[in-house]
Amino acid sequence: MKKNASKTAQPALSLGKIKQIPVVMPSLETQKKISAVLLKAQELIDKRKAQIEALDQLTQSVFLEMFGDPVTNKTWERRPLKDIADVRDGTHDSPKYVPNGYPLVTSKNIKNGKIDLSNVNYISEEDFININKRSKVDVGDIIMPMIGTIGNPIIVDEQPNFAIKNVALIKFNNPLVVNIYLKYLLDSHYLDYILNKNKRGGTQKFLSLTDIRNMEIPLPPRDLQDKFSEIVKKIDSQKSILHKSLRELEKNFNSLMQRAFKGELFND
Repeated sequence: MKKNASKTAQPALSLGKIKQIPVVMPSLETQKKISAVLLKAQELIDKRKAQIEALDQLTQSVFLEMFGDPVTNKTWERRPLKDIADVRDGTHDSPKYVPNGYPLVTSKNIKNGKIDLSNVNYISEEDFININKRSKVDVGDIIMPMIGTIGNPIIVDEQPNFAIKNVALIKFNNPLVVNIYLKYLLDSHYLDYILNKNKRGGTQKFLSLTDIRNMEIPLPPRDLQDKFSEIVKKIDSQKSILHKSLRELEKNFNSLMQRAFKGELFND
């Protein structure tokens, strides 16, 4: 593809060039064998993903079973989040990006319950120190996107070496609330309820720091939150095993692909 692409600012392939690209054509029998092997490998990957999804659904089911629907259940005392946690956000400035430095995590870098640094921008040590004077992230904190794709809160479980921008930061200093409980509360439809309640005009979703601080948080007994946390940790342990297996299966699939199209999987 690259060999036949035009050498312009935006490489392109003409229809004529595409028609002339040589295609390796093993026998039909070999093609069928390759397809069968790859389909079987893909089935195993899909099965592992389904198992992980089932565990995610199990966690949410356990949450609702133990605490009820957070929108309608009025059993528990409710307090504004600002009364039970230290709620901040990242920098509002736009520091100059540098080729090498400290990662500046924004909403785009929080994906699927993880911090993804594959497409992160870097800032200088000076900016990193200045931002962290008011928004330093520590292990056990929750960070959550506030703009665009709101939600997807994550608990920081490794010593961070990054700063944050346009991301909510929740730090825990009150025995009334456990970070795992709050994380799954914010991961439930309760956050959508809060968003709709505070809906503003504009095309891009936005949840202000004031909205987050004033969010009414149901407070079930601490021992019930602790029990839920222990269940979540056990489920997460199982998910970790499945994720490791998934990575191995995907690695195996890629290896099979390479071998198949190099003619090493089957020989005519």
